[in-house]
Amino acid sequence: MLFGREARGLTNEELKRCNYHVAIPTNPDYGVLNVSAAIQVIAYELRMALVGSEVLVDEGEPIMTLPPVQWDKPPVTHRDMQYFMQHLQEVLEQSGFLDPAHPDKVMPRLQRLFMRTHMDEAEMGMLRGALKAIQKTMQGSKE
Repeated sequence: MLFGREARGLTNEELKRCNYHVAIPTNPDYGVLNVSAAIQVIAYELRMALVGSEVLVDEGEPIMTLPPVQWDKPPVTHRDMQYFMQHLQEVLEQSGFLDPAHPDKVMPRLQRLFMRTHMDEAEMGMLRGALKAIQKTMQGSKE
């Protein structure tokens, strides 16, 4: 989790590195929370999303359990997702879809789209294979 500065939040470069963006609703007359309050709210909401009101107890101590993983393959790592996004940008530029001088108009939205999917390794492999096939086809048509 990455929290912004009290005075000015996160820079555009920092925002691009984030997988999800969260805004905390506030009073419209004073729409500001200090960072410690924001951290408390987010930590509470994450805990409630994870376990709700059901807290298990192990030898008198409360514990939080993670929900079972539904994938047949492990989820992709953040590093693999970054490699995928670089590969996607390369293919989109080569195809003419993406203007290399202005990737910031499209790529952050595509990254948010793909980060919401929670891809596993097999799904990532299929997409990377598709990108390679597209590149190969584009290279063949240029020759």
